[in-house]
Order: sequence, then C-alpha cells, then structure tokens
Amino acid sequence: MKSEYKIIDNVFSPEQFEDLVDYVEHSGFPWYHSDSVAYDEQNESPSEEAELTFNVPLTDNQKEYNFMFGHSVFADYEIASTEVWNLILPIFNIASIKSLIRCKINSYPKTHELVHHKDHLDYSFEHKGAIFYINSNDGLTVLEDGTEIESVANRLLLFNPSQPHHSTTCTNANRRMNINFNYFWEDMSEIDDKLNEVLNIVPDIVDVAVVEEQTNLIVPEDKDAEVDFDKGRENLYKMLDKGNDAIDGILALAKEGEHPRAYEVAGQLIKTVADMSKDLMAMQEKLKKLKEVPNQGPTSVTNALFVGSTTELTKLLKEKK
Repeated sequence: MKSEYKIIDNVFSPEQFEDLVDYVEHSGFPWYHSDSVAYDEQNESPSEEAELTFNVPLTDNQKEYNFMFGHSVFADYEIASTEVWNLILPIFNIASIKSLIRCKINSYPKTHELVHHKDHLDYSFEHKGAIFYINSNDGLTVLEDGTEIESVANRLLLFNPSQPHHSTTCTNANRRMNINFNYFWEDMSEIDDKLNEVLNIVPDIVDVAVVEEQTNLIVPEDKDAEVDFDKGRENLYKMLDKGNDAIDGILALAKEGEHPRAYEVAGQLIKTVADMSKDLMAMQEKLKKLKEVPNQGPTSVTNALFVGSTTELTKLLKEKK
C-alpha cells in the first residue's frame, strides 16, 4: 500500500524559526527522559497482520538506543507548554488542525550508526499527523511503504500516523529534534450536530434585540458557612447528575458511530465530572475543619466597677497577691 503524505518546506519565516529554535535549544529548556521510543500499548490491534508487524523482538541496537527525551506541549485536553504553544501556532493553519489530540517535542540521541526504531501507530483510530523538523540531520521518518522522509530544518511532514511508521536516530548531529502533532482535521459538522443534540446545545446563531436591564445580586443575610455549603453542595449534585446523563448519551453516540470526536468529548466530560466530585469532597473537608475550630475567648464578659480612692485600690490589689 502506497503511503500518502505531503511535505512543506520553509514553514516559518527565518525570524520565526530562529525564535523557536533558540527557545527549544536553550540550556534551561526542560526535557523528560522516556525509557522507550515506540509505545506497545498504542499498537493493540485484533488483526493478524498487525500482530506480525508489531510483536517482533527488538534488535540489539534497538534495545541499546530504545530511549528518547520529550517535552509535552499539549496533552489530556490541556496546554502543557504555553511558550512553545505560542511559537508553533502558524502550523495549526497550515496543517488544518481542527481538534488537537496531542503535541510533543522529541529529541533522539546521536549514534555511531543509524538506528531504526520499532514500527508503531501513534493511535489506532483514524486521525492525522504532522511532524515538524527542528534541525537538519541524516535521521529519517520511515512510512508504511518504506518511504524515507529526510530531516530538514523548518520542514513539515503531513501523513497518516494511524498506519505503521517509525523514526531513527542520527549520526551527523548532536541530536535529532522534531515536533509531533496528532489531530482531527475533517469537517465534523455531522458528528457535531449529533453531539449538540445529546448535549441540548442550539448551534444556530439567531439575531436578537439586546435589552439592557440592570439587576442587583441578592445576597442572603445569613452568614452561616453551613448555609453556603448546603447551597454549593446542591449545585454540585445537580451538575454531577447532568454530567453523568450527558456522558451516557455521548458514550452511546460514540459506540454507534465509532467516531473519535465523540470519544474525545466523552473524555472531556468524564474529566469534568471527576473534577466536580473532587470539589464536592473538598467542600465537605473544609466544612468539617470549620466545625472543629473551637470558639476563641469567653462567650460572655462581666465588667466590674471599683468605687474608692487610689490608696484603697492599691491596698486591695496587694491583698489579692
């Protein structure tokens, strides 16, 4: 099967590319060590062909250099590196990224001879991928049909990462660096319509007359913390119920259409509901601590008034000692 891919050179202007390289190559830039290059848990597939492709033992060279350094830019629906994110934003338009799954920077070591890593899939479901090459070297990206993409600085490769592919080390540079993107690209209006239906979202924008109306926030006079707790707990329970209902609907939609976008939304909802559950537990813990705080000072004070001369007061104080 012939691999489909596209190469775009000179993605950034010289000034933009220099800013990105200077930031990533700075001595204070954080890198995190990984004990493997190809992740076996992402290679799960029921097909016999996949079993033969991925379940092969590592060669001696692959075992020796089965490590890399990484820097997460986007993961678990959150931006992990704001500075890098801002520097790579132009790629989003070039690659037509509609919904990002993951983005990370890879750094592979220099070796005496070129080491080809193990074949892998980034994710088994259908999606798109892009690799931006930070520095020029003799390292390669090898696609399913054996096509070799050279590492050229300021180059962007668009390809299908749900098909087998692998990376390599390099021999003529101190290290091989690139940025990996996994994303959805298609016009997902149909699946979005179904998601809107499940979530009771009205997608149409309607022009309405804007009426300015001043409203005053009504704050209860009761300052008891338990009243605020009860109200906050009630609201959280309502949101948890609605969140769980939405999750059930989204999962049913995902199973029906097997569309990754539906699973993505389900994952976001599950995370949101889990966070609300944590907030509820935190509220209970805070209220418990408030109840355990003892009252400070006496509950009532009796004022005593002395009537007499200074001499008599001095004498009385001496008697009390």
